Amino acid sequence: MFLLLATACTEGPGPVADEPAPAPAGTPAPLPGGGAPVDAPRATDALCQLDMRCDVLPTRDTKVPCTLRVTREDGRVDFDGAAEMWVRGRSSAQVVKPGYGVELRGDDGATTAADLLEMGKESDWVIDGLWYDRLLVRDKLGYDLFRELGGGNYAAESALCELTRNGEYYGVHALVERVKRDDDRIDIADGTDDGAAFVLTQLDEDCFYTNTLTYGCWKLVSPGTPTADGAAAITAWLAGWEAEVVDAAASGAWDEVWRLTELDSVVDVVIVEELFKNEDAWYTSLKAYKPEDGGLRFVPWDLDMTFGQFPGYGTYGESDVWIHYRPLLWQIFAASPAVRARLPQRWEELRRGPLEETTLLAHIDALQAILGDAIVRNDERWPIEAIDYAGLFYPVGSYAEEDDHVRAWLGERLRWMDEHIDAY
Repeated sequence: MFLLLATACTEGPGPVADEPAPAPAGTPAPLPGGGAPVDAPRATDALCQLDMRCDVLPTRDTKVPCTLRVTREDGRVDFDGAAEMWVRGRSSAQVVKPGYGVELRGDDGATTAADLLEMGKESDWVIDGLWYDRLLVRDKLGYDLFRELGGGNYAAESALCELTRNGEYYGVHALVERVKRDDDRIDIADGTDDGAAFVLTQLDEDCFYTNTLTYGCWKLVSPGTPTADGAAAITAWLAGWEAEVVDAAASGAWDEVWRLTELDSVVDVVIVEELFKNEDAWYTSLKAYKPEDGGLRFVPWDLDMTFGQFPGYGTYGESDVWIHYRPLLWQIFAASPAVRARLPQRWEELRRGPLEETTLLAHIDALQAILGDAIVRNDERWPIEAIDYAGLFYPVGSYAEEDDHVRAWLGERLRWMDEHIDAY
């Protein structure tokens, strides 16, 4: 059950501490049986403050000059300067509490990198508005969990924050890494000239490569501006990969597919997406990357409408069925002997570790402890009972109701998957 824990909160920059701040309440403990232990509290384990100021507010179609200040809970300022900002997202771009793309700028107007909240030095960031996530922690929980599964999994690092926009309190947001090639993010070769390494995001616009086995297309994220030879090499690799998948489904010869694709990445992304029941998973909520000397790996993204939020739309709200849309690529993967053998084995391993129910719920507790009284402030600004998506969300009258619903649904989902993972 959710208990509101009071935590210190700064409205803006405060004095710089002489000594490192103590661990905030709710700092996650080491996870038994899976993932890397948390050796020490990080800046992402505490609530941050974001202050954005723009003469003209950003839109989805227009990037505008703004200023952004990022302040840690202890008052230290990680960035205070110029930023180009724009409204990001699809349906979330239309809401009253949108998210933003951010590109940090220096005094000379050029892009500049900054290490925000110990997430690594970069210029590209995302501020997630968390409008549809009434629990406020779905995305961060999923990204953290995917990394904690181990096996070299990458997912975006993020921090829970409160945003002030032009002096007006705008509620809880998340500061998130943009998924791209970087030594502090996806650490792969450049790929500009030879196309041997790349990062993709699945969309249905800004297409680089049109998919034949799954929804929409791949947009090329990195390299940002490949040479003609580099672009041709990436295109040829993707076409060859799809052909190998189709051939394996017909012939049963899977060795080349698992040379080109990381099996454990396929298994782990299926586990996380299905546990959360992310109905958007195989549409436009997936990213992928290929290192120079390895197979394609997958990255979850955009988990805000999960945990059965959609009882008003088909089976989307039910905890006892698989994700409704499973395109051909994922049907073929699911039918492969390697996935059929590894998926239940991996599920059993993780259920003794980070997916053990009390451990998973403790992770939610820790994230809620970071938020503390910000949950109340966010609800006062954006009453939870008014948040919906086309009349399809289940109704809740308070954050406590949402928390109870998620915990009950998650328990049901875990037990159902225990019984049915062999038949995925």
